[in-house]
Amino acid sequence: TAIAALAEGKTTASEEFFDPGYHPSVKSLPCNKRDGHGAVNIVEALQVSCNTYFYEMGRRLGMDTMAKYARLLGLGEKTGVDLFYESYGTVPDSEWKRTAYAEGRVAEPEILYAENMMAAMGQVFHLDTPIQMVSVVQAIANDGVRMRPQIADKVLDPQGNIVQEFAPEVIGTLGVDASVLEIVRQGMYGVTSLPGGTAYWTFSDLPVKVAGKTGTAENPLGENHAWFVGFGPFENPEIAIAVIVDQGGGGSAVAAPVARAIFDRYFKVEGAEQT
Repeated sequence: TAIAALAEGKTTASEEFFDPGYHPSVKSLPCNKRDGHGAVNIVEALQVSCNTYFYEMGRRLGMDTMAKYARLLGLGEKTGVDLFYESYGTVPDSEWKRTAYAEGRVAEPEILYAENMMAAMGQVFHLDTPIQMVSVVQAIANDGVRMRPQIADKVLDPQGNIVQEFAPEVIGTLGVDASVLEIVRQGMYGVTSLPGGTAYWTFSDLPVKVAGKTGTAENPLGENHAWFVGFGPFENPEIAIAVIVDQGGGGSAVAAPVARAIFDRYFKVEGAEQT
């Protein structure tokens, strides 16, 4: 949503939107902070996970435009990872909703006003897999270039000779101005590295600076799913991570510490548990 809003000129890095704790035009859409975050720009909205700011970006963009950028980031299709049973996920738009209505899966054929806003938060019909989300994060870290995720680097015979190697493969490019991704990366940096960030206390003492985003996915069948996605090091990325804890609750409290443990292991942080 942030990438789409910036690339389409619906906001700028400096524009602020006031969050009173709900969206002014649909007061039933609450922020995650009851009293609101006040005036925030897009970097700050990412840092503190301001629902209201992104409701407004969804209102400005519309679901079809957001779907365009979701697909450019590889959502709604298989990544091609060399595993069985990968899912396509779902990227909803006008055509998808008309089809779903004809099949009896939704109550109305048209996109509702509030659905545009909720879609900006990943709600209303969106389905994304962990491998898709780590691919999105990898693209953000890699200046918009998406690589095919691969399980194996190479195959060796019993004597250690290389039987087969798997070369890196580009599977897509986002094609937005470099400044767009830099602004989004700054917001993700704030999540982990600046006071007020939703995962700041989990990563504040990590000696390597990383970037991330917490998420809490509503689940009508039980507890919320806890999400964290991120990459590091911030200035020269080597690793991208997606963590989902099924029915784990909040992303900042539950998924972020799992990601921290992975970063600790990868960066060989002194004193960290290395199991």
